[in-house]
Parts: sequence; C-alpha cells; structure tokens
Amino acid sequence: MNNIIAIKLKSIFAVLVFIILLMLGFAEAANAQSVQNATGYINSKSGVNVRAGTSVFSKKVTSISNNKKVTITEVVFSSNSNAAARDKWYHVNYGGKSGYIRSDLINRVEYSAVAGRTSSTLNSRLGAGTRFASVTTFGKNVNLTVLLKAKANKSNVDWYMIKYNGGYNYVCATWVDITGSIFSNNSGGTSDNAGTITTNPEPNPDMNPSDNNASPSNGTSSPDNSNTVNNPGNTNNNDSGNTSSSVNSNVDQTQTDFEKSIASFPEDYKVHLRKLHASHPNWKFIAKETGVDWNTALSKQSRDGVSLINGAYPLSYRDINPYSFKAKDQSRPLYSGASISSGSVGSASANTDISLLDEVFNANNGSDDAKFVHIRTASGQTGYIQGSVTNENYSHEINGTVKGGYTNIRKGAGTGYGRIGGANTGDKVSIVLTAKASDGVVWYKIKQGNGFGYICSKFVKVDDSIAPSSNTKQTTSTSSTTNTDVVFGTLNQSASYRMGPSDIFKEAGTLTSGQNVTIINSVKNIDNSNWYKIAVSGKVYYIPSSYVTSSGKVKDGEASVSGKVHDYLNYRSSYDITNKPVGTFPKNTDVVITGAINSGNYNWYRVQYKGKTYYAAANWITVSDQKYDGKEATPASDAQSVEAPAGGIESLKGVGRFTASGTYIPKDGSTWFNASSQVVGYYMDPRNFINENNIYMFEDLSYQSYQSQAAVSKIISGTALERNGFMASWFVSAGKENGMSPIALAARARQETGGGSIAISGYIFPDGKYAYNPYNIGAYSNANPVMRGLEYAKKQGWDTKQKAVFGGAKFIASGYIKQGQNSVYFQRFNVANGAAKVGTHQYMTNISACYTESISTKNSYSAYGITNESLVFVIPVYTNMPASTALPH
Repeated sequence: MNNIIAIKLKSIFAVLVFIILLMLGFAEAANAQSVQNATGYINSKSGVNVRAGTSVFSKKVTSISNNKKVTITEVVFSSNSNAAARDKWYHVNYGGKSGYIRSDLINRVEYSAVAGRTSSTLNSRLGAGTRFASVTTFGKNVNLTVLLKAKANKSNVDWYMIKYNGGYNYVCATWVDITGSIFSNNSGGTSDNAGTITTNPEPNPDMNPSDNNASPSNGTSSPDNSNTVNNPGNTNNNDSGNTSSSVNSNVDQTQTDFEKSIASFPEDYKVHLRKLHASHPNWKFIAKETGVDWNTALSKQSRDGVSLINGAYPLSYRDINPYSFKAKDQSRPLYSGASISSGSVGSASANTDISLLDEVFNANNGSDDAKFVHIRTASGQTGYIQGSVTNENYSHEINGTVKGGYTNIRKGAGTGYGRIGGANTGDKVSIVLTAKASDGVVWYKIKQGNGFGYICSKFVKVDDSIAPSSNTKQTTSTSSTTNTDVVFGTLNQSASYRMGPSDIFKEAGTLTSGQNVTIINSVKNIDNSNWYKIAVSGKVYYIPSSYVTSSGKVKDGEASVSGKVHDYLNYRSSYDITNKPVGTFPKNTDVVITGAINSGNYNWYRVQYKGKTYYAAANWITVSDQKYDGKEATPASDAQSVEAPAGGIESLKGVGRFTASGTYIPKDGSTWFNASSQVVGYYMDPRNFINENNIYMFEDLSYQSYQSQAAVSKIISGTALERNGFMASWFVSAGKENGMSPIALAARARQETGGGSIAISGYIFPDGKYAYNPYNIGAYSNANPVMRGLEYAKKQGWDTKQKAVFGGAKFIASGYIKQGQNSVYFQRFNVANGAAKVGTHQYMTNISACYTESISTKNSYSAYGITNESLVFVIPVYTNMPASTALPH
C-alpha cells in the first residue's frame, strides 16, 4: 500500500515539475516572440547572394534579385567594435530559405516596435558587444523602444536593437524585460529614454553572463549591466503597466519636436523634409534665411561666365543671349510637305512658340535632317520645318500598353535611329504625338525620362481616352462653394502668369497653348491694360487677357494681391516721388495691392489701406500667394476642367520652339557654355534636391568624427586620384587639421580631376619646378583654366601631391567654410552673405557641380553606414520663390 502511495506521489511530483518547466518554457518563448521580425527590400541592381555566415567567404545559400522583400529576424555583427555597414549583417528569410545579407544591401527597413523596460542599470552601445563605444547609461525601469533582436560577434548572448534619440543603439537583452504593447509599422520607433552620456570604462558589475566576445582580457568588464551608475531624473516607470501609451506619447512628442525644428521652412520645403525625417530621424535641418530675392539671385547667377553647362548636355540647356550665342539664321523655311523639294510656303521664326501637329521622317538614316515637324505658326500658317524643336510641351497625352514582347524605344521614328531604351509587354507608355517613318509606318512619340522617344505603333495598344498631360496642371474643385460667375478659358498661346496684373509682379509660372484655366474676373491695371484673374492649382494669379480665349462673358472685378511692408515706407496719394508723403507704413503692415506701374525710375504699387487708395514703392513690399476657395470652371461639354481634344490620337498636339542657327560661344576651354536662366534656376532651387541622393549638397562641411578614412577611400577608389598615388589618409588629416570634412575634400578633388588631369599627375615648369592642384584652385575660366590653376599652385609651393592636398584644404576652409560658405551648395551659390555678394566668390562655375558631388558623397556614406549619423544640413530659403522650377526638355 505504501509503495502504491509512494509511486503515486512520485508521479504527481513529476507531472508538477513538467508543468512548471513547460510554463517556464512558454514564458521564455512568449518573451522571445514579442520582439518582432522586420522587413526590408534588396538594394542592389545585380541582386545579392545569401550566405550561410557573416562573411563574403561563407557558403552561398541562394540569390535574391533587386527590390525583393525579405523578412529580417536579427542583426548580427561580424566585428567586435566596428559598427560600419560592412560589419553588420541581417539574418533573413526568403522563399523558404534563410541566411545572411550585409546590411547596406537592404533598404526601406520597417520595424514592428515593442516596448521594453530595463530591469537594472544598463549601458547602451553603438553595436552588439561590450567593445563597442557606450552612448548612454539607462537606469532601472526605463522604458525602451525595442526594434529587433541582435547578436554580438561569435557569441550566443542576445542583444536588442533599440531606438534612442533618433538613432539606433544596442543593449544586452539579459537586463531588458519585453512588456509587449506591440505597435506596427514603426520605421524605427522613437522614444526619449532617460540616461546619462558616459565615456568612462565599464564598472565591475555584480552580474556577468557568459559572452565569449564581450570581456577584455582581464575578464572584469560587464556586457552591459552597470549597477553602480544611477539613472537621474524620471525613469518613466509606469505602475499601470500601460507602456504602449507612454511609447506612443513619446512618438507624438518627437514628431511635434521635429515640426517645431522645421517651422522656419516654407511648406513646399517641409513636404520633402518630412520624407527624409521618416527615414533618417536623427538628421537635423536648419533653414538659412538668405534675405535674397529669388529673381535677384537668378539674374546674378545667370550673368555671362558665372554659370556654365558642359557641352555634353542638350542644346536647350544653353543660353542664347548675344554674349552666349552668335546667331546666323533667325528663322527656318516652312515647307508644304515633309521634304525640302516640296517647296517653301513661308518661314517660322526662332524663339517663338509654334503648335506641333505631328512629325514625319523621310529617311531611316538616324539623322535629325530627315525629321520634319508639321507645325502651325502664331499667325495660323501651317507647314513643315526641318529638324528638331526644343522646349516641347504637350497639354494632353494618351496612355498605351506595350504588346508583342520586348520593344525598343528609339531616338526617331524608324529602326535606323539609335536605341535609348525599351519596354516589355504590359508596360505603360504616355503618347504625346504621332510620327510617320519613311516606310509609312506610324510611330508614337512618347515620354522617356526627362525627354521623349519613339516606339512603333504596331507594338502598342492605345487606350480609348485622352487625359491631361502630367506636366499640365489640371484644375479640380477645391471647395464646395458655388460660384456661377467663373468662366472656362483656353490659352491661345503659351504665356506666363504673375502674382498681380502687371509685368512688374513676379512671374509665378507658365501655361502652354491649349491649356485650360478658370477665369475669375477681368481687371484693369493702372495703365489700363486688361488682365484676367485666374485660378491655377488652388491659387489666384493674373494673366494678360489677350492670351486667353474665354468660353463666355467675363465679369469685371478688381485685383487684390496680398502684400506686407517689410520696412518703414512712405505712401503717397500718387505715384510721383516729388509729391509729399501722406504717411508712413510701419514694418510688417499688411496691405492689399490692386495694381502696379513704373514711373520716375521706381516701380509703384497701388494699395488699399484703411479703406483708402495710396501708392508706395514696390521694392519694400513683399507679395504672397492667395488661396482660391471658389469653384473651378468646367467646359459645357465636359465635367473635367481640362478639355480633351476631339478626334482620337491623331488630334494630339503640343507647343514648342526652336533656336536660331548659329554658334554657341564657349566660356571655359572649348566645351563649357553659359547655361540658360531656366537651367540655372533649376539647379539653384533647393527644393529640387531635398531627397535621398542630393541632400548632401547642403551638409554642414565642418569636420566630424564619422568622416573616416574608409569612406574617403570609397570616393577616390578607381579614379585618377588613386592611380596617381593620392592617399585617403591625406584628405582625412587635411580635413581634421582645417576643421573641414575630408569626404567633401575628396569629393571635390574627384569632381575636378577624377577623369584624369595634369593637375594631379603633375606639371613640370620650364624652370624645373613641379606643381600639383587636385582641387583646381585658381583655375578660373579661360582658354586653359587648368594651367592657370597650376601656376597658382606653383606660387603656393604645392610641389608635391601631399602639399597640394593640405594646402588646398587650408585654402578652401579659410576662404569658404569659415566665410559662411559651409556647404557644397553655398560654395557654388554664394547667397548667404547678402545680395551684393551673389554670383561672386564662388568655388566653381559648373552649374551641376552640387548635384554630382552630392551623389559621390551619398554613395560613400551609404557604403560605410554613415547615412544614419546625426548629419546637419543647412538649406537656403529665398524670398519670392516661384511655384516650381524644371529643366528644359
């Protein structure tokens, strides 16, 4: 009997032990499972290999092509102390297989953050492992935002990747309790965790889990628990256990702080900045109020010799002013058919808008001379002109779908023209015009990148409907307010619209012939000229009434432009400077402007102020956009506000112009020419470059510790600089010595000489002295600027490559960085030192230099994991900026 009872007791005890162990297992599994996997996308055009270990020498498991989505289960470090991208690997799952991919080959990573809480004082580090630098120390019961599991090099100890102060840090998982509260799709959650910055060695802890990699040789250092450091201030200990609300509260607060930090930027800047902040929350953006009027800056940057474009760019990018272009023929013959032999029926003038009806290629030889454009002139005459036109705009387009397999896209209508791209079955194309090849087969002119290409119609299925072109602003209703007084209008020729009813007002944009607008009313300016008040993209502008054909009677009205006086300003009863002022506007006075006129060498605004009409000098009044909240007009036969042409694809047409024949005048050597003001405006407009690739042109170029030798090596690798013996360490030392970014120095040298130059191979003067000049300092524009730069280098004693690197760095730092030109942008566009300095003391004349240098910097930063450092960007803001800028087609 006793034996039976003993057996039963043993059985019960065994069951209890099993249940306890099972519960502990579940608890541990539940805790582990609460840290969620992340997702990301392959970022390599050639695809990536998935490895069995964290090394390029590890066995290949499988391959994954570009842009494929993968599941990331943890981040694993292959180094004990280096957190660069090449030493950080993701363990991924894809297609039923798993392995490791280097972290810089995956982007768009999204985390499902969970809340955690420290169970003891704890160090936060730059990587998983105690040999990584300590960033801060958390006290006990501090709430953390945990993003992903992590592993140290050759260790089984678990770590967590966390979000801290806008960046990513790592903590040992042993002293973090996961409290759950999962909130999804947090691309790196944000949480302000209390902690203290520490640079001291690790204190000897009471707790020391096994970490084969973590301990120094004396074995006394903690992986990350530090019981001797107290956490100051609020540890965010939430007794209710509702950590989800506290984490979300911190997320909201961080977002609020960011919005405050960009409050000085205009709204059209903020749209781009918010996108960058979502991917790089630890970046800082500073608005540099230049105080310079946009048109003033554009005028000065467009002067002769100030802004140059390389001859490899399209001809439409070049300036055609008399000092830039020696014109020969100001017109082209207008032929009755698509050949010279068809006979002339008149002529078409250069630099004047013409309607583009269709195109015909009378030979399949790849030549532009075989191209004839069917046009209608401003006077209504139709015919064909030989050769291409520039500045093409198409108000409507038809969508098509490629069929029949892969199809080439060519430079002209016919297989004799060069291939510029291709499209596969199912790809969509935007058709803007028809073109006939020499064999009579119809081709379609389609949008291709920033320009146009041609695709054979046999391989395109055309959609039935015609839509407004994406480069034509379609006006849609922005308010439910009924306004029966507005009238539908159509541009009878391309024209600019302005902020007010006079050419004195700033140009806000351009409408093309055939484009449709809402006419609000008709107004008269002071000089009795007639203008239409129109609605464009939800704002009010003005355009000469002669350029618009209305669909009905337009109601008379008055102009009302918002203005603000930005300095003390006298106002008068007439626009006559000799008349005694009636009074003086205080600073920041709001006025309503109803017209403008030039008189006595002054531009004057007619203003309404306290119910009376006065006149004041326009230079001291800033004009701002007005919102349009009324209903937008529609044509009677169409509910759309942009009227589609009748007749199907054959009715597509556009507007363009051609330049006079002649010779462009080179300004630097034989291949650099004055850039057109449109091109200058595009490259000068910061809004075009607030993106992942080009934001680096605004980076503060002061020296930072993250600007490593490895990153510099990436910039000069494979270039003539490397082949000529220039060392990355020189740029690093020169940058550190002069307080300037070595990456910027290397990028500048690559920009100036990367393709090869005697400036870096060295030049021996007749007296036997050597000279080197990797930054082309002193190479001012003339017939041989590089030689001029070498003469300057000789005078400076730069007779070795290393001296030239250091001497040039000192010149740039003292002459530019410390003179308010502390970014690549400000060195190209000197707009931060007052209007008088604009267009002077600029490092380079190449108008696209900022663009190319920013890409070099981005590529180097990406390769070495620098893109998520706490970078600072100083971005200029001008007054009276246009709605947008664009390059010519």
